[in-house]
Amino acid sequence: MAPRKPLATKHECLKASLEVLPSIKSQKLLPVSLRKPHKATERVAAKKIVKIVSKKRNVGKLNEVALKAGKSRNVSAADTNLAIQGKQRLPKLIIKKRVETPQMRKIPTVAPKSTKDSTPQAKGAGRLLGEIIEPHQFKLGQIISIASHEEVYQDPRNKIKLEPTREQTLTTLGWVYSKNRKIVVTSRFAQHLVGLPIYSHGGKGLEKKEKSEFVGIRDARYFRRSPTELKYANLLSHRAHPFTLVDKKHWAVINGDSYVQFTRPLSFAYNTRCTIEGNLNDEDVQALIDLANSNKPV
Repeated sequence: MAPRKPLATKHECLKASLEVLPSIKSQKLLPVSLRKPHKATERVAAKKIVKIVSKKRNVGKLNEVALKAGKSRNVSAADTNLAIQGKQRLPKLIIKKRVETPQMRKIPTVAPKSTKDSTPQAKGAGRLLGEIIEPHQFKLGQIISIASHEEVYQDPRNKIKLEPTREQTLTTLGWVYSKNRKIVVTSRFAQHLVGLPIYSHGGKGLEKKEKSEFVGIRDARYFRRSPTELKYANLLSHRAHPFTLVDKKHWAVINGDSYVQFTRPLSFAYNTRCTIEGNLNDEDVQALIDLANSNKPV
């Protein structure tokens, strides 16, 4: 009668049992009381596995467990087999304590009330908006950057399939175009403000647009003398801190192809994030408000 191969070391079985505990539970090798997580810790359950399998002299199961332990540390199969036969011991294993997460404890996590967004940007994503600003800090004529979301128009005759991009996302209600949009604050209310959007139309200016609904706006330092396609004089934007000394290619600088559409006001809730980038002087603010009021539908 061939001699029985010695069992794997108890330490090896304990480590491996922790790793294969879910599958061993499913094979009903544990008593019912130990199949419920709240009855015993994983470490205690693993010790019970070693004890139960050892009593049954299930050498095959222990060898399988030891092999799993070897593979988990990239130990060669030959060295693992020697360990099973008792001729060699594998390096000492360190069993890490289980780290309890909020999901395990089923405790809901509440978003912090901090106004600044510290989430790292995804590769290729647009810049993150700054912070939630107290309502009393908003003034007429301020130029702020907000998150703007609009439905993507699809011509039924166009068979081109849309693809997700940095600014284009598919939602349950269809495709949505999202962009950091600059607006000029023209009125304030209890819980929101209203502003007029600034467009550059991808550097194309007012090509194919209704020109009577726009007025030019330019950065006072870099684009003061830029021409306009319209009969109205350009509005001049003055950058606020910390954008006062940025380069002319910085995103806070309003370029020479930008226009305010005074017939398309947007609302902005005070409890959402934005960035204050600059302002118009009092004369330009009044001129813009007059244009908007004079073009209201009757």
